[in-house]
Formats: sequence, structure tokens, C-alpha cells
Amino acid sequence: MQAPAEEGYFMSQDEQDAVIGRVIRQHKEVSVKLGTLKAEAQRFGVMLVGVGEALRQHPEALLQQGESFRGEIIQRSPLQFPIDFPSAEKLQKLTTEIRLCLTELADLDTQRAALGI
Repeated sequence: MQAPAEEGYFMSQDEQDAVIGRVIRQHKEVSVKLGTLKAEAQRFGVMLVGVGEALRQHPEALLQQGESFRGEIIQRSPLQFPIDFPSAEKLQKLTTEIRLCLTELADLDTQRAALGI
């Protein structure tokens, strides 16, 4: 049943159920996406710490894929630079996506509260 325009619109039970289902589904999807993004950020963080430590202690031993070296120059086992080392752009995109997911989750939480779920 719809009230006059001045009084607003009242949703039917079916419409309200559809909105609740949509909000719950979107919240779950965004939560899963956020978890995936955070796992990737953690993986990159571990990688960055490892490369940073190598640069700090033995920068000469950090080699690119297929790079050759003279054994007498490197006093320890060479370290392979990670093939999938993230670029600054990739890190910026990842952190932006994480913030967007957090914003979307906050908006969905507001909708959930308004719907009483």
C-alpha cells in the first residue's frame, strides 16, 4: 500500500525482503573482496620487508631474474628479487581498493541498521 506522496513511500513486505536480501548479499561480497585484498596487501608487506632487509644488509646479493654476478663480489648466497614485486602504482591501486571496500561496508552497515538487521 502506498501513502500519498507527502507522507512518503511504504515498501511492501516483498520489497522490504528484497532490499534486506540485497544488502546482506552485498555486505558478504564486499567482505570477501576486502579479505582477499588484505591478504594480498599482507603478502606484499612481507615481500617488501624481505627486500628491505636484503637491501639494508646485503644489497649486492639482491638479483633480478636471470641476472648474472661474479661470485667473488657477493660474499653470501644471492637473493632472488621477487618476480611479482609490486610497483608503486599497484600498491596505490590496492590500498585505494581497500579504502573503497571499507567505505562500502560502512555504508552497508548504515543500511543494515536502518533496516533493523
